[in-house]
Amino acid sequence: MAAAAKKAFTKLTAAFYASPQWTLRHFKTNLQEGMDKESWKMMLPGVRSSAQVTELKESMKVMDAMTPEELDGAVKVEGLRLTRLSKESERDVPFVVDVLMRYEQTVLLHKWLRRNQALGLPEPETLEEATFAMSRDPSSRPPKDSRANRPMRTMQRRIQDLIYKAFA
Repeated sequence: MAAAAKKAFTKLTAAFYASPQWTLRHFKTNLQEGMDKESWKMMLPGVRSSAQVTELKESMKVMDAMTPEELDGAVKVEGLRLTRLSKESERDVPFVVDVLMRYEQTVLLHKWLRRNQALGLPEPETLEEATFAMSRDPSSRPPKDSRANRPMRTMQRRIQDLIYKAFA
């Protein structure tokens, strides 16, 4: 299993390095490859009905509902576009936002890996190693307006509110 995870991560990093900008189209392709019926994971008994595969299929419905402009990053997916994607994919808006947040997390990984490659730093061998290294690297923080950063900002606001109420 560990060898397969390394192989999958190597394939993902190769896609990252080949692409100067990571778009929703790249993300969709990556999801499709994970759902490939020829994939070893899909051939395991019980995997096709697992919660992760179900979520992957639901995520693909969201991705399939996107326009070429959205997939290529020419327009932001927010507001009425979120509502349209929700209706077309038959998923609620929070699920669509969750798919977009996972995409933005891959954008952060893409930028971090490409930056490290340009600096000549050693490459992680697995997604877990990359995630751990990114968590320790202050330059890998998401931009303030990023969906990937919203849960952190919400938690910070709640903490500030609690502190304010405690001392008010």
